[in-house]
Amino acid sequence: MKRIEHLRALSSDHHHALALARLARRTAVGKEPIGPDEMWQEVIDRFRRDLSRHFAIEEKYLLPEMKKAGQDELVERTLDDHKAIGELVASKEGPTRWRLAAFGAMLNAHVKFEENELFEKAQECLPDEALEVIAKAHAEIEDGRD
Repeated sequence: MKRIEHLRALSSDHHHALALARLARRTAVGKEPIGPDEMWQEVIDRFRRDLSRHFAIEEKYLLPEMKKAGQDELVERTLDDHKAIGELVASKEGPTRWRLAAFGAMLNAHVKFEENELFEKAQECLPDEALEVIAKAHAEIEDGRD
C-alpha cells in the first residue's frame, strides 16, 4: 500500500535507518573501509540523534492512538523492539563486530515490521485527525533539531 502523506516523514526516517542497518551489518563482516569501533560510535551517535527522536514520536503520538484502536499486539511489539534496540546500543558486552551485526539485523527487522504491519494498520484504522497530529509533531520535533 502507498504510504499516506501523514506518515511519509516517519517512513523517510526508516529509509535512513535501513541505510544505517546495512552499513552496520557490512562493517561487522569487514565489507566497509570503516573500522568496527568507529562504526559502533556512529551507531551510538545516530541512535541518540535520530533513532531516539523517531522512537519518541512513535511512542508519544502513534502508539497511544494505535492502542485506542485496539492494536495492542502491534503496540507491544513496537515497544519491545524499541527497548531491545536501545539496550543493545547502550551495551558494552560482546565484541563490537557482534554488536554491529546484531544492531543491523534488529533495526532492519524492526523497520520492515513497522512499514509492513504497523504503518499499514495505522493507515487503515486511525482517523485523519490523529494522523495529522502525528505528522505535525514529527515536523515540529525535526524543526527543533540541533
